[in-house]
Amino acid sequence: MLKYISLTILLLSVSISAQDAGQESPFSIGAGARALGMGGGFTSLSSDASSIYYNPAGLPTLSYQQVSLMHVNLFEGVSYNYAGWVYPDSKLGGFGLGYFRIGTDDIIRSSNFAESGTFDYSNSQFVLAYGKNLKGGFSIGLSFKIVNQTLDSLSDYGFGLDLGMTAKLHKYVRAGVIFRDVIPPELELAATAETIPVTLSGGIALDSYPLFKDAVVNSSFEIEKIENRDMKVHTGLEMILSERYAVRTGYDRDNLSFGAGVVINNLSFDYAYKVMDYIDDSHRFTLSFNIGSSVEERLAREEQLIEERGSELVEEERTSQFEFYRDRAENYHRRYMLDSASVYYQRALAFDENNSEIIGIIAGIQNSIKIRQETEKRNDQLQTEIHLARVTFLAQAQNFYEKKHYDAALDMLQLILDVSPNYNEALYLKRKVENSLENDLTGALTKAQQAEKDGDNLTALTSYNKVLELDAENKIAHEALARIAANMNIAQQLNTGIQLYNSGKEKRAKQTFEAVLTIDRNNPIAIEYLKKLDLTTAKQTTLEDLQQNKDIWKLYLDGLRYMRNKEYQKAVDAWNKVLKVYPNNINTLNNLEQALLRLESEKSE
Repeated sequence: MLKYISLTILLLSVSISAQDAGQESPFSIGAGARALGMGGGFTSLSSDASSIYYNPAGLPTLSYQQVSLMHVNLFEGVSYNYAGWVYPDSKLGGFGLGYFRIGTDDIIRSSNFAESGTFDYSNSQFVLAYGKNLKGGFSIGLSFKIVNQTLDSLSDYGFGLDLGMTAKLHKYVRAGVIFRDVIPPELELAATAETIPVTLSGGIALDSYPLFKDAVVNSSFEIEKIENRDMKVHTGLEMILSERYAVRTGYDRDNLSFGAGVVINNLSFDYAYKVMDYIDDSHRFTLSFNIGSSVEERLAREEQLIEERGSELVEEERTSQFEFYRDRAENYHRRYMLDSASVYYQRALAFDENNSEIIGIIAGIQNSIKIRQETEKRNDQLQTEIHLARVTFLAQAQNFYEKKHYDAALDMLQLILDVSPNYNEALYLKRKVENSLENDLTGALTKAQQAEKDGDNLTALTSYNKVLELDAENKIAHEALARIAANMNIAQQLNTGIQLYNSGKEKRAKQTFEAVLTIDRNNPIAIEYLKKLDLTTAKQTTLEDLQQNKDIWKLYLDGLRYMRNKEYQKAVDAWNKVLKVYPNNINTLNNLEQALLRLESEKSE
């Protein structure tokens, strides 16, 4: 008869509550005497193998691999058992396996008040749990469950899922929440279907708060809401003394609970007592084993092993890295890629600080780099100077061109093209100069020939001389000048020049004396009067003046070439010779000043 009563009570406890309508999971009793002694308020405080049930998010926070076994005698022949294994890993997270069973065995089968053997009724579930730490003190977890219900020869399976999360709000404060059976298992026996309701539990806990020396306190407050049931409260308090002894009390839904525990090495024993309504009070026992070292000890051992093997590994790694960077450096060095070679030799040296060979190579490379940089700097300076000279010469050539000093313009342009043969602006101006030279040469020759034909010997002489200024080898002009000279009275021309000089017509007088020198280059009277005219019209000379004197103009151009080639002393010598003839030529004076400054700078270096 007692077996019939037990079966009836068990079925009722699964399907209805004590005071409010609605069913709940047969496994809502919980897991672990420690948690049950604190009223089952362990969602935010889960810190042992019972995390498989209360909150899988607590698995990665555990310190030890643990096996836990619990047994509860509920009432006549009904027992509740739990076995769990958890394994925390600092990198992978926490893993757990759990098995729950509630049921009664050897129930007498009766037919027409006649016994015909026995049968069993039970609910069991297998749980696979996992938890992972996240950033910011958060962790998450899930539990996959396979649920079985068996009655005599009838049996059915269902699958469920729990989702949990915890958060460390403060050094001593944690919060947690779990959605239990968020995917609810569905079971069916003899055409009677049953779905385990969804449960939401959440709370906050004070975790390992130091009360006084060798005493810490844990406490929790939690609200539980089962689908179609009223909310219930779980709260509890635990004091741990000397990390060995524990006393607990709690409030589990509608009843008080008490508990105690003791730890001996890796073995812990926990007991919980729960006051029950309508049936006998319940005693719950849990035996737990910590297996191996704690997570912290494993980490410390790994660090110690790394440190013990470190010297050898580091030395091997240093040698490997040294050879790698040295080989790369030598490869770049062979290709004369000095910057890259220097970088990789420096990296190699970091793994062999006293390697004299590498130190010497680096010093040689740095010296080569320094020489290269100085050369590049000098080349840059030279290019800058060439650019400035090119701009200056081009401007002077343009000025000569505009003043119709074509030979001087071509000489300046040639200075540019000697260095930059493809300089478009110089090439363009050169074509313009050559075209203008050809046009002016034709015009001057035509004018000279017409003046000679008209008997205007002075104009003819001037024009033919103009032709020779444009083309010193012009055969027609040379022959014409010789022809005019044969027919020209030098004494009469000298007399005319003197009269013009005395009457103050200096420009006309100068042309006349220059015409005499065209016929008689060494005539002393013409030379003397020209000197007098130069004294009376003395002024600052220009490049055009230098260009009139072929020898002086050549000296001036030589000075520019010497300056361009950084032969400053030769440039000084050439320009000093120019100044002996044209002492007040501003261009020569400025060039000489620059050459002397460069010469002085070279000596100081």
